Amino acid sequence: DLERVGRSVVAIEAARESDPEGEGGAGPLAAHRDYFNRPRGPASGVVYEPDGFIVTSAFNVSGVLRKDSLKVTLSDGREFTAELRGSDPGLDIALLKIDAKDLPVLPKADPASLRQGAFVAVIGRSPDKRDCTVNSGILSARNRMDGTAVQTDAAMNYGNAGGALVTRKGELIGVGCHVK
Repeated sequence: DLERVGRSVVAIEAARESDPEGEGGAGPLAAHRDYFNRPRGPASGVVYEPDGFIVTSAFNVSGVLRKDSLKVTLSDGREFTAELRGSDPGLDIALLKIDAKDLPVLPKADPASLRQGAFVAVIGRSPDKRDCTVNSGILSARNRMDGTAVQTDAAMNYGNAGGALVTRKGELIGVGCHVK
């Protein structure tokens, strides 16, 4: 049910300094050479815990961020400043925290129940932050990257990267990421 899943999907805006290359070519942005080619507009994330923890793609929050530069908009329109709590560019995942309680979370999928060939969808926020963007596909492979990731053929784009990767039942598998 897209409406139910969409309540847990958030829009993320990140204000960056003008020169990410200042970190040095071998820094965290080395794998993200298309940094300057990002389209304008929000990225996506998904509420992971009801007390304000949000997961997203590390690419969505990479670069030299300005202080108080991460803004999260919930599906109900409320806006919060987010704190980046952790990031792993190799796995393309990041953890944000907002000061909120009782947020809608999706049930987590049981990894043992995931089957190759099963329907999956990746759901993100549209540029206007009110609607969702949805791409569907199949679970192409399990246990990628030493068991930390799954592979899907669902199309990834800037609108849904970092958004919820879900089963047919709307159970959270993870976040949509571009891992090379």
